[in-house]
Amino acid sequence: MNYLESLSDNERFIISEIVTGCKEKSISLFDKDMPISDKLGIHLYELLNRLMQNNSIHTEDIAYRIDVEDGEIHLYHFFEIKYVTETFGEEYDKKLEEMVTHQIHSLIIGTSFISKLHQDGLIYFPDESFEKSKFEEWHVPLEDYPKPNYIWKFSNICSKRIAKFLDSFLQSAILPSFQLIELYDNKYKTIEVLRYEKQQTTNDIALKRAKRANIIAIVIAIVSMVVSIICAVCIPVTISDRQHNELIEALKTNQNDQ
Repeated sequence: MNYLESLSDNERFIISEIVTGCKEKSISLFDKDMPISDKLGIHLYELLNRLMQNNSIHTEDIAYRIDVEDGEIHLYHFFEIKYVTETFGEEYDKKLEEMVTHQIHSLIIGTSFISKLHQDGLIYFPDESFEKSKFEEWHVPLEDYPKPNYIWKFSNICSKRIAKFLDSFLQSAILPSFQLIELYDNKYKTIEVLRYEKQQTTNDIALKRAKRANIIAIVIAIVSMVVSIICAVCIPVTISDRQHNELIEALKTNQNDQ
């Protein structure tokens, strides 16, 4: 899973939301009034909604309609007019189109990444729809955001793979694997990266110790040499005539023995 070693900001955002969402939901495990599916983790539609608004402007709601057979994914992006005009001014239409394009880009890239995490067993969906496409069942709340207080933008994606994935899991909570939790807790460093860093640290320590030992040996050698020179220069060596004669006689005796 080398792709986990070079995650983008959006991919890190996705992992963070999944893991923290699971940890936050676990607090509500003993809430009897809450459905079990709401206690497991963040839902896919909620995650995608947050992802599309990451580095974008506030969006009141994003509604889906999915046609799996044709691979059509229809989205409605709802914005409050007052907020939009305060952000972009009266000529907001072009800026709003750019924001919607940004949100769709985030949706496509994000869904592909989430699908990859599911394929690799890094996340689990406890609820999967095996029914026929819910295209007609998705609620687009036009009546909840009436004009002129709100404006909505319509966008469309055509991908059978993404449509099938969203239709199956959009309403499901997301459970992270222990491996994904560990990746998040280790600041997105994989086990392989951690092992490499540990080995590098060990090698650096050994290298520093070897350098220190070499420096100490060199210092000792230099000090010894300096001391020897000082001794030779500063300490005079004299012998008496008797000692000199004895040394000559000893040398002669040694030569005769040989």
